[in-house]
Amino acid sequence: HRENNVRLNLHSLVASLFLRTSVAQKRLELLKEGSLISSDKLTLTELTGRAGKSSKTQTLQAKLELARSKREEIEAKKELQQLKRQLERLVGKKIKNDLLEFNLTLPTTQLEEAIKMGASARSELKMAAEQITSVRQQQWVKAMDWLPTIQSNFNYGWMKNIAFSDKNTMWNATLMLNWPIWDGGLRIQEQREQNI
Repeated sequence: HRENNVRLNLHSLVASLFLRTSVAQKRLELLKEGSLISSDKLTLTELTGRAGKSSKTQTLQAKLELARSKREEIEAKKELQQLKRQLERLVGKKIKNDLLEFNLTLPTTQLEEAIKMGASARSELKMAAEQITSVRQQQWVKAMDWLPTIQSNFNYGWMKNIAFSDKNTMWNATLMLNWPIWDGGLRIQEQREQNI
């Protein structure tokens, strides 16, 4: 049941993004045509201006209209590229030039495989997984606070002067076990804070 819901949500998300991308592509085509018309209009205005049939104001307005058309075309191109990247990331396929040639069928993978594929392609999911791993490791470290700590030390020395001893070498070994049995509930509180 859960897998079907995820699959339906994915299909509707892909269809919605595909539609938005198609609209953005058509808008870009229309804006390109508009830029060509604005360019032709500017050329015509400049020619009629030389012939004395149009004013400098009309030429300036034609230049401004062409600049606005070019700016809108650039913005529409950026928007289309962004939507294409989102669609490619969502379905895991590259889009060539024409969106209509793009095969919209989704791969029929199991839910776990699809989640793994999505997680490997999205950096924010990788970062979230690493944060979860880090929190679990910190919880494990806090749980280890309940275990005793063992410290050992070994010293070995050699002395040239043996005035007070009959041997040149001296050694000592120390083993210390530390196990705090009662700490006023500090470890319990720290574990609760870690689990929040």
